[in-house]
Amino acid sequence: ACNTPSDRAYKAIRRVETLIPLESDDKAWERFLLRESGEVFANTTVGAKTNWRSAGALHEVRTLLTQMNEVYSRARAARFHNVTVGLAHWLAGYLRAYREKKQERSQLDFTDLLMSTRDLLKTNLDVRRYFQRKFDVLCVDELQDTDPLQAEIVFFLAERDARAKLWAEVELQPGKLFLVGDPQQAIYRFRRADVDVYAQVRTAIARQGEVLTLSANFRTRAPVLTWINETFTQAFAEGGSAQPPYRPLTATRHESTGREVILLPVPAALLPTTATREEQRVAEARTVATFLKQTMTYHRLEVWGDKKVRYRDVAILFRTYQAMDMYEDALRTAGVPYRILGGRRYSRRPEIEECRALLLAIERPSETVALVAALRSSAFGFSDEELALFVCTGGKLDYTHKEIPDALPTTDRFRAAFALLRDLHLHAAQESPATLLSAIYNRTPMIPVFALQPHGTQRVANLLKLVDLARAWSVRGLLTLAAFNRFLTHQDFVEEEPEAVVTEDYEDAVRLLTIHKAKGLEFPVVVLADMVSTQKGRSGRAVGIVERGSEALELHIGPRSLTCETQGWQQAEAREQIRDAAEEQRLWYVAAARVRDHLIVPQRPRATPELDEIQQPVTTASKDKKPVATFFSQTEYAPRYVY
Repeated sequence: ACNTPSDRAYKAIRRVETLIPLESDDKAWERFLLRESGEVFANTTVGAKTNWRSAGALHEVRTLLTQMNEVYSRARAARFHNVTVGLAHWLAGYLRAYREKKQERSQLDFTDLLMSTRDLLKTNLDVRRYFQRKFDVLCVDELQDTDPLQAEIVFFLAERDARAKLWAEVELQPGKLFLVGDPQQAIYRFRRADVDVYAQVRTAIARQGEVLTLSANFRTRAPVLTWINETFTQAFAEGGSAQPPYRPLTATRHESTGREVILLPVPAALLPTTATREEQRVAEARTVATFLKQTMTYHRLEVWGDKKVRYRDVAILFRTYQAMDMYEDALRTAGVPYRILGGRRYSRRPEIEECRALLLAIERPSETVALVAALRSSAFGFSDEELALFVCTGGKLDYTHKEIPDALPTTDRFRAAFALLRDLHLHAAQESPATLLSAIYNRTPMIPVFALQPHGTQRVANLLKLVDLARAWSVRGLLTLAAFNRFLTHQDFVEEEPEAVVTEDYEDAVRLLTIHKAKGLEFPVVVLADMVSTQKGRSGRAVGIVERGSEALELHIGPRSLTCETQGWQQAEAREQIRDAAEEQRLWYVAAARVRDHLIVPQRPRATPELDEIQQPVTTASKDKKPVATFFSQTEYAPRYVY
């Protein structure tokens, strides 16, 4: 039917013929289905009518190509779905091994404790009755932070009679269960606590008891609260069904200075024309640090009781830890004292990372990377040029090798360093990690070197805390250097480990902490930091999504070039992104709600003042109705500041 072999539709048919396996070979069909749809069916609307004997023939070819493309896409999706499910079943072996190891050690993790308790209460009615008699009244605070397992446990304990098979079927004992929660502060989806669980519990309570609404706010000044209400009423409305309706709070503190909410623009002069995210963070940090320094110098703000604001009254809240280094540098440069509250940052402090490299080099003499890091550390202080010259003249980066090139200015230093490392390696097998660390501090200049650096007291305290950690974990069974090194590596991924405390709560220093860490606290002055850190900008992609409503697990494995995913993944991921965006709004609400007197909101630049203008005193400017950072809206209660 085609008159021209070069016709694109004809060539598309021929291409499909050459790619489709002719034999019933499963391996050949598997290789065929690995191809992207675009590789097999480049375009299903190609071809020219003049190249075909009839227009109907070309239409039939195009229809056939379209149908084949649809069938191929479905077959390919089904194939990858089955591969993904197979991988999930294959991983079940790892779960079995993990459970067996826990049983062997007679250990339970936190999830085990919850599941075992829930299963026992759910399946054993005698046990349920026993524990129901143990509690006359149950009060659960922060209900929005409750995960599904915890909710089941609470309802089984508050049941009138032990009979329900499912927690949603529980008939509650009147007056026994009292719950307090705020869905607007639900920010723990990463540990299964979300607004869906809250909504289910609230519905169950409403069906059998009474739901009361509390709206009075005794913490925040009225102008700040009005701004929060207006801003988040609009923001929450955009969240759709993934977001609970915003419930405004009513202020009981009506004092006002006209400066309760301060929108702080970042001068454009601090940023290049096309600023990266990191450059924006640095500029924002410099702006906030200078503002705080000016505020304390000129006594611009007052807190409760008409007292002038002090550094200790200020908390800078972060979405993540990513911008905290920039803020530390900016605050240090501006001469603003600060203290970091909590965080995984302890194991990532320069002094701790140097210790980790040194301990790893002592444990593993053949670990070249660790040895180079140790030699470059404050313990030995070799420069890159000195190390390069050492290797170029025949030196070996192995401290068990005693021969050192003689014709080097640093020969004696290398001999001393390698001798010390050999000695520490020998003693590592005989002494505890705490004793080994003490020997390192006594026999190297690490302590005095870090003491002379900015925030030296904090750095030295962090080093000494490492000895305390080693001693504490030795009691728990981490007796070898190898075990302690594994523990330090694991610290990057586990719960927060704060820095050593050298600044007490009553000392005059700005507090730096994450929004999650600040939850439940209040501060006279709150700075919402790192406004370029939005939910859209977060890196990484989920591997699995649990859909509780349908009790389904959707998986996504592999790089974009060869992705294995279950057939429901795309829809589940779209829903998950909506939920993430809704939680991001709630997270900023929690941050703003920590404030008592003054809220500082940095803004992206709109003007181009001179760089040195940032040093001038801050003054109130006219109202700017343009939207500010992230989704924050500007109102008459939030004057914009200029420099």
